[in-house]
Amino acid sequence: MDSHLHPSVTARQRYSLTALFAAVANLTACGGGGGASVDTPAPLPTTQSVQIAVIDGAIKGAVVCLDKNANGICDTGEPSGVTDASGKVSLDILIADVGKYPVIASIGTDAVDADHGAITTPYVLSAPADQPAVISPLTDMVQQHLVAAGGTTAAAESFVKAQTGLAASLFSNYISGGDATATIVARTVVLATQAQLDVLKTLVGTKDAAGNTIAQADINNAARQAIAAVLPAVAAAATDASVSGSSSAADKDKALAALATTLVSTQTGLDVTNAAATVASNKAPIDNSAASGTPAAGATLRAFTFTDANNWYYRAMESTAADNTPDANKFTHYYDVHSANVAGTVNTWGYNTDPGRQADQHWNGSAWVACPLGTRSSNSETDATGHRNYNYCDGFEVGTSLRTAQDISGKSLSDVITNQIRSFPGADSGVSYATFGPANMALLGTATFPDQSKLWAISVVPSTAAYAYDVRSSNVVSIFNAAVAAGGNAVTSSTVECAKVNSTNASAYRSAPATLEDMVAHSPGVPCVFAQGSNADGASLASNEWWSNSTLGLGSLPNAQTQPAGSGKYYTTTAALRMSFTGSGNGVNYYNCLVRNADGSIRNCSLLGTGSYKIEALGDARVMSFTGLPMMANRLSYKRIFVERGGQIFYGFQNQVGRTTYTLRLNLPAANALFTQLGMSPIVPQ
Repeated sequence: MDSHLHPSVTARQRYSLTALFAAVANLTACGGGGGASVDTPAPLPTTQSVQIAVIDGAIKGAVVCLDKNANGICDTGEPSGVTDASGKVSLDILIADVGKYPVIASIGTDAVDADHGAITTPYVLSAPADQPAVISPLTDMVQQHLVAAGGTTAAAESFVKAQTGLAASLFSNYISGGDATATIVARTVVLATQAQLDVLKTLVGTKDAAGNTIAQADINNAARQAIAAVLPAVAAAATDASVSGSSSAADKDKALAALATTLVSTQTGLDVTNAAATVASNKAPIDNSAASGTPAAGATLRAFTFTDANNWYYRAMESTAADNTPDANKFTHYYDVHSANVAGTVNTWGYNTDPGRQADQHWNGSAWVACPLGTRSSNSETDATGHRNYNYCDGFEVGTSLRTAQDISGKSLSDVITNQIRSFPGADSGVSYATFGPANMALLGTATFPDQSKLWAISVVPSTAAYAYDVRSSNVVSIFNAAVAAGGNAVTSSTVECAKVNSTNASAYRSAPATLEDMVAHSPGVPCVFAQGSNADGASLASNEWWSNSTLGLGSLPNAQTQPAGSGKYYTTTAALRMSFTGSGNGVNYYNCLVRNADGSIRNCSLLGTGSYKIEALGDARVMSFTGLPMMANRLSYKRIFVERGGQIFYGFQNQVGRTTYTLRLNLPAANALFTQLGMSPIVPQ
C-alpha cells in the first residue's frame, strides 16, 4: 500500500495511515455491525510551502512568483507572494510543480532594500527551479547562464563562480553569512542592471525590429542578458580601487554606481539604437525542429560587406546534403568558409578572419592540428529546450548553442538588413552589424526574400577550448638580455644597461629564447626607472617606470582605465595586462600597466595579484599555462599561454569559455537572394 502514497508523505504519516487502514479492515472483517462508522482518512496534501528570501540587501515588498511560462512576469494564476521586512516570503506550490520552474522576484519602486534604501529603478531577479530558497543577483546570473547554455544548475553555478572569482555557494544568503566579496559583486550586478535599464527605458511601448510592441518585461530580459554576457567586467569593477578605498558604505555604493554606468556604456553594447533588434530576436520562437524529409544542402551567412563587385567579404557556415544527414551518432556536420574579393582577386579560406593564420595549430587532445578549408565541424540533435552541442574545428572549441528563427519570407531585403541586422549590437567575424550588407543600400531596390527565408539568432556558449598558437615568425617571443631585464634606476645611475635602450636600437638587445626556462629567467619584473618626462601629450608620473624590459604581455583592454591625474594624454586609456616570474618556485606576478600614448611603451605597472604556472608536455611541444589570473584578465577573449615547439616559443592562447555570444545569420535561401541581387555568385555548399 505504501508504494501508492505520494513521495512527499513522511514516514510518520505512512505509519499512521497504515495503522488506520488496518483498523478499518478489522472492523469490516467483524461485520462492523450496529451502524458503526469509520472516519475517512484526510486527503493527502497537494501543495508544498516553499520558503524564499530575496536579497541584495534584504528586500521588502518584492513580488515573488513561480514563473511557469518563463516570461519573466508574475502572471495571474502563478503562485505568488510579497516579501516581508526581512525579505522573506512563503509560496504554496503544487507538489507536481516544485523544482520544475524558476522563481522570480519583481522589485518595484514600492520595495525597500534594507541596506540600500528605496528602489528607484525597478528590476527583476530570478533563481533556478531547483534552488529557490534564495533569489539574489548571483542566482540571477546562474539562471541567465542556464537559459543561454542549458545543462545543469551545478554546471551553471561553476561557470558563474569562474567568471566572478567567488568560492562560496551562490545559492546561500551572503548577507547573513557576512560574505563581503559576494555582497559587492552582487551589488554591482544590480547597479549595472539598473544602469542598463535606465538606458533602455524609453523603448517601452515602441516597436521592436519585427514590429511587435516592446513591453517592460522585454527590456528587463534584454538588460539581464546583457549584464550576464559581460559578467567578468562586472566582477572586475567590483574590485576597483575606488571601491576598496571607500571610507563608508555610501561612498562605496556611489563608486560602484559610477563603475556600473561606465561598464554599461563601454561593455554591453546595448543601447536605444540596437535594443529593438535584440528584443525581436529574443522573442522569436526557439527553433528546435529537426529536419524532415530528404536532407538538403544549407548555409548560414554570418558576416557580409559589399563595396562593389570586386570588393566584398563574407563568412558562412556551409553544409552539403551529406553533411546534413545524421551519422551513426546522430551528428550533422558543417564547414567554415571565409571568402574575400579584393580588387578583383578572390581568396577563400576556412579558419580565422585573417587568411594569414590558416596554419594556426591547436591541441585536439592527441595531436597538434590546423583547420584548413573543408574541415568538418559537428552539431548534435537539439534537446527538449532547443540547445544542441557543437564541436568546432576538431576540438578547437566545444560548447552549446541555441537558435531562434524569424520567418522573413516576403519581407524586403532592405528592411530586414536596415532594421534588424544593422540594428543588432556587436559584430561577428570582425564585421560590425552596423556595416552588414552593401555600402550602397539602394542596390537592394525593392527586392524581397523568397519562401523559406529565415533570420536566425544564435547564442553560443563555449564549454571547452583548446590550447592554440599562431605559427608565424611575428608571433615568436622575444626577450631582452639579462642586463636590460635586470632593470635599475637610470635617474641615479647613467650606467644601468636598461637606460641605453631606445626605439632605434632595441632589437640589438633582444633575442628569441629557445626554452621556457630561458624566458622565465629574463622576465623578473624589475622596471627601468627614468626621470619624469613630458611631451606634447602631457607629463608622465613622477616615477617614470619602463616595464617592457622585464615583463611579458597577457593582453590589452582598451578604455579600461582612466588617465592619471595631471598627466594630460601622456598615457592612453588602455589597460596593458602584463606578467613576470618571481624566481621562487613557479610563482607569477600579474600587473596592470599604463601605455605611453606616443609609442605604446609599457609604463608604471601596478600589481594586480599573484599566481603560478605549470609546464606540460603535449606531443612534441611544451605548454606553459597559468593559475590565479587577475579578474581583469577575464575581460579578455582569451587566456595567455606560451608554446615551446621546434626550438622557439610562441605567444599562445586559449579562448575564454562560458561567455555567451549572440549572432544573427541568414539561411541559405535568404543569403543567396541577397547575393543574387548584388550580382554575386550564390553559395553552393560542396
